[in-house]
Amino acid sequence: MTDLDEDFDPDEAMGEVVDAAQMYLAQCDAASLMIIHQRCMPYPIISAEDVELCAHKLRKECIARRAEAREIPAALEAMREFFARAARVIYLIRLKLDEDLGAPVPVSHTRVRTSHATH
Repeated sequence: MTDLDEDFDPDEAMGEVVDAAQMYLAQCDAASLMIIHQRCMPYPIISAEDVELCAHKLRKECIARRAEAREIPAALEAMREFFARAARVIYLIRLKLDEDLGAPVPVSHTRVRTSHATH
């Protein structure tokens, strides 16, 4: 194990991803938030699982719009891309945790931050 591995804190890393998602949504305009609240995530993001679920629902929303030959607003595509990348980071954190522990472990990370409110 290297010094970098010893300094890695999966809880902190997971919390940072959740914080980033909360900050992202806090900076979205009202029109973008309406899309995500109505069709994808009608509740605040407080855990890694929420980030993954949002990524999944945004992907499904974009697929449904393509199938119906409807426009995908740039804001929706940007949101889908952001949450897809955040979900990949969560996956990599879980892989690292599994590697360190030697077996897959169900991980539930919830972080409630009052400083960054989601809409």
